[in-house]
This record gives sequence, structure tokens and C-alpha cells, in this order.
Amino acid sequence: MRLYGHAFTDMRLYGHTFTDMRLYGHAFTDIRLYGHTFTDMRLYEQAFTDMRLYGHTFTDMLLYGHAFTDMRLYGHAFTDMHLYGHAFTDMKLVYTHIIKLMLIIPSGTSRSVSR
Repeated sequence: MRLYGHAFTDMRLYGHTFTDMRLYGHAFTDIRLYGHTFTDMRLYEQAFTDMRLYGHTFTDMLLYGHAFTDMRLYGHAFTDMHLYGHAFTDMKLVYTHIIKLMLIIPSGTSRSVSR
């Protein structure tokens, strides 16, 4: 067992098995965490392939300004979702007013009082 960028081989943590697990930008292979399976999981702007988290499936998920494809989170579908100033496509949320708040673009115009 080696930490920080090194391989974890047959590591049992909290009753789960970690095989060939590399942290911080490295691949996770056959990592079982909290009863879910992570296969070929790369963190921080890298791809998530066949990632099951909280009963949902993440396929080809890129974080922080990258696309989310077939991402089911909290019962909602995210397709081609770009975060932080990017477009939201086929995003279903219960609280639609949150979307309205996120899509507000400051106009930059202000009222001028005429003398």
C-alpha cells in the first residue's frame, strides 16, 4: 500500500476492497466504495467510466467545465452539462427556480436619473 499517486493493491478499507487504486489524477480499477463499483475512474477533469455513486450511473463524466453524459444525480438526468457559465442541456430539476437563478446574466445596464 502506497499513498499519493502510488498503487493500492488489495486494500481493504471499511469492509471494501481496493485493487490497483491510484489517487489524484490516476486510475481507480475495480474499487468498491460504499457498496458501489468504480471502474477506470480518473479524478479532477478526467473521465469517469462506469461509475456508480449513490445508486446512479456516471458515464464519461468530466468535472469542472467539462461535459456530463448520461449522468443521473439525485433522480435527475444531466446530458451534455457544462458547469459554471456553460450551457445546460436536457437538465431536469424539481426546483426550476434554481435554474432561473443560475441562468441570470447581469445586463450591466443601470437606470440613470435625468436632472
